[in-house]
Amino acid sequence: MANGITWIESHEIDRVAREQRVYRTERCYCGWYFFYGLCGHMTHRHPLKCGRTRTRSGQSGFCKIPAPQYNIRTHRVNAYCNECLGGQ
Repeated sequence: MANGITWIESHEIDRVAREQRVYRTERCYCGWYFFYGLCGHMTHRHPLKCGRTRTRSGQSGFCKIPAPQYNIRTHRVNAYCNECLGGQ
């Protein structure tokens, strides 16, 4: 941990997002959780759904549309964004 930032690998994103949940209400933490990488740019958009709302097909959905967005600044992913890797 340097400067209060914990470095993580991509496979740890779900666990960290769940640990960093932001509750809009007592039981709802739905939203997009944004993680940043080595370059400082966003590398991952991770959806978390509390399970209280279902889509027409019966899958878990966001309680609010558009879903809230949360920047996770306490953890950084040990990866570069697609743009810095030469992608689109």
